[in-house]
Amino acid sequence: MWKGYHFRSLFILSVCWQFTLVVYGQGTIIPYNNMANAAAYAEDVGGAAVMILQNDSIIYEDYQNGADSSVVTHIYSATKAYWSMVAAAAREAGLIGTYNEYVSETITEWQDNTLHPNKDLIQIKHLLSLSSGLSQDVLQLQGTDAEADDLYQYTVDSLDLNFIPGSRFQYGPSNYYAFGVLLQRKLIAAGIQQNPLEYLDSILFQPIDLEYDAWMHDNAGNPHIPNGCYITPRNWMKFGKLLLQKGRWGNNQLVDSTLVEEMFVPDGPNPGHGKFLWLNNKEGFGAFAFQTAPEGSEGGFIYYDGYEDIIGGLGAGKNRLYIIPSLNAVVLRQTQLEQDNFDDHTFLSLLLDGVITSSQSHIVANSDHIQIYPNPFTDRVIIDGDFTQYQIRVHDAIGNLVADYSEADNPLSIDFSTLGAGMYFVSIQHDIHAPLGIYTILKQ
Repeated sequence: MWKGYHFRSLFILSVCWQFTLVVYGQGTIIPYNNMANAAAYAEDVGGAAVMILQNDSIIYEDYQNGADSSVVTHIYSATKAYWSMVAAAAREAGLIGTYNEYVSETITEWQDNTLHPNKDLIQIKHLLSLSSGLSQDVLQLQGTDAEADDLYQYTVDSLDLNFIPGSRFQYGPSNYYAFGVLLQRKLIAAGIQQNPLEYLDSILFQPIDLEYDAWMHDNAGNPHIPNGCYITPRNWMKFGKLLLQKGRWGNNQLVDSTLVEEMFVPDGPNPGHGKFLWLNNKEGFGAFAFQTAPEGSEGGFIYYDGYEDIIGGLGAGKNRLYIIPSLNAVVLRQTQLEQDNFDDHTFLSLLLDGVITSSQSHIVANSDHIQIYPNPFTDRVIIDGDFTQYQIRVHDAIGNLVADYSEADNPLSIDFSTLGAGMYFVSIQHDIHAPLGIYTILKQ
């Protein structure tokens, strides 16, 4: 039985139907039953929230296992995705000239080859692609109970270089802390009296009204870089939207879109990783080389069956932020557990089942030849086909009934001119049979 967000119960408990999805220039509209099925799976394995944004609107929001909209979760390593956009913003601001710059130009201690052999070969791009060769020293640097009192100073003084920079991908905290030290020193050199978190907050969070609930700091007062953020779903979704829109928020381009797009491109030995972001490229792998899609798959290790454009922020407990540009969508999943049995491919298979991208502009219900158009629309929607003896209802995104037609002319023209922009759901149901379908339409 589905639980949580009350809109679920309006339509589709144990109901199945066949139809071709509506598609248009901005991408396919994700069907409601797909969202409900994916959310039910996320709940069953311990989730707290699932939220989906598409075409600038939150079209699905579900709180689970006792959670509500105020739930705060530690997103662990999904925090890392913030620093991808920070790197792009720092480059636009001139703090970073090029990612080919040698880190030792800023962390000058690494110029001493006696104390730090070969660390002068590390470039900023090696940090961003997790290929610097620095040891990970997880006991000292990793997680909520890292042993180093000053994570930044430990990073400068104590890491070894285990392999030639750029030659191997290695997941872990050291590259992020090295970036944090580099950013902090560049801010000081530029006369900016902020630590990396304060800089992130001022250039990205405040302009989009994003408020995190808490952030971990070490005993020296340094903000954790790879794993520090505690946040509510609606606040986290704001960052996902900013990333989807390549640094644009409303009419303001907060970060140059070309620089943001550059973060989505692999620049190291793992095609499944860009610059501080996970990618669904079919040749890529996850934190370990064995985490790959099955041979012959159309997609990558995040989702095997296609959508190589998926960009991920992936954290422990299986806190997830998926950016899907081809669907103009952001999907997040949060949990209060430190670990559960959630699987990315299983969740996304339920969400994306039958979803394709195309240039069509009509919904076609195969069984009864019903068309709904135009979509998107501005004032009116036409429903055309054989729907005699069917009831047609329209609900808004939170489940309010906005139109009800027990008897309707064919074709039916529905006037939406007095309603606000956003997603609406059209249900077509026989008076005694299961629904013919539920279709998502978008008012611009």
